[in-house]
Amino acid sequence: MKLFAITFFLSIQLFSNILCRQKIEKELILLESGYPSWVVDKNHLLTFNPNILDDVNITKQEPLLGLYLINQDIFLKNHEVMKFKKIRSPYRFAMDDESYIPGKIIKPQIGLHFADFSENIEDNLMIISGCCITAGLSIGGTKFIDSDYVKHFVESKNRYLSDIGARFKSIDDRILVDSVNPFFTDNPFLEDDELLYMDGEPVPKLEEFLKIILFSPKDRNISFEILRKNQLLDVNVTTNILQGGGMLSDTFLENIGVWFDEDIFVTNIHKGSPFAKKGLKNRYRLLTINDEAFENASEIRKFFSKQKEKMPDKFTFIFKLKNSKLSIELKSNKKFFKNVKNSNNTHFGGFDNMGFSSLSTGSNIGTGSFTFGGNWNADFKNETDNSSYDIYNSIPLAEYLSY
Repeated sequence: MKLFAITFFLSIQLFSNILCRQKIEKELILLESGYPSWVVDKNHLLTFNPNILDDVNITKQEPLLGLYLINQDIFLKNHEVMKFKKIRSPYRFAMDDESYIPGKIIKPQIGLHFADFSENIEDNLMIISGCCITAGLSIGGTKFIDSDYVKHFVESKNRYLSDIGARFKSIDDRILVDSVNPFFTDNPFLEDDELLYMDGEPVPKLEEFLKIILFSPKDRNISFEILRKNQLLDVNVTTNILQGGGMLSDTFLENIGVWFDEDIFVTNIHKGSPFAKKGLKNRYRLLTINDEAFENASEIRKFFSKQKEKMPDKFTFIFKLKNSKLSIELKSNKKFFKNVKNSNNTHFGGFDNMGFSSLSTGSNIGTGSFTFGGNWNADFKNETDNSSYDIYNSIPLAEYLSY
């Protein structure tokens, strides 16, 4: 009886493999460069790549997810369209026209902290269920982007993901503020605030809560009831553009116009940033801020979160390139920074424009720590190619810091 059950299961798996492979072959198209892409409608293809794609007609890109929507002039009538659906079973297959890797979900995607697959996989493999339903898209290593995020990118008219100026963590199903972006318009949050209600409804679990925030349109007003040091407070926040996290850095300095790689080397500088005006260029590594040293993005984010209630008059940044050092002193523009008052129904803050990032269970997760593998070769310290940041370089910067 046991042998029969095993044989039956293997037969079903083999049959599913054949059907799914036939379906995937109709969804997969190789770009002129040989890079894989997937049909999402009769005129558009989807692909993942953390670098800029050349020689394609890009309809939309999301650098935080590394996703591109590519317009095709040729009507894709002989191809099938990807179908997205939430699947409860943790068991999945990573597939393209040549690969077939069975496995399961180890961790779901939480905000921009990508989902974990049980096996090491290349990028741009379709993560599917036994019923050949798309559950995600692999990005290399053991990571993949959940289908809800892929679907939102493909179908939404919003050009950006959204932010409410804080990073969150979940402890015993309670949602707490982990760190706070001081460079954010009217930011009402402080570290360790507990979120109780959102727009009059109980705050959902972290996984769903972050989708609501990230997928919200810019300038959406959201009301919260929070618990702060045993005191109930009603606060409001307006969503703005998320500029860091996921595939990009998340230090809060992104809202001042500078981005970093995982080793905090500069990878992009907004031309309107005070850093650019003081001579900072790509490939410099950040050493210290106000004499405090840093090893990674999460340490920088925590440092700025601690400044939320009372900003110092100035910041001194020390950068290094090979054997030379660059010191940049920037002043805090006090008109943007006001102390938070702990009283009911109080209007908080007084900041001006920008901010959000990767969100996660536990403490600070920025770009995540994982090894990519597959079709692309990232060069995080490229000094000239900043085109992946173009959509952020066009956003006006508020002068939180100036020289």
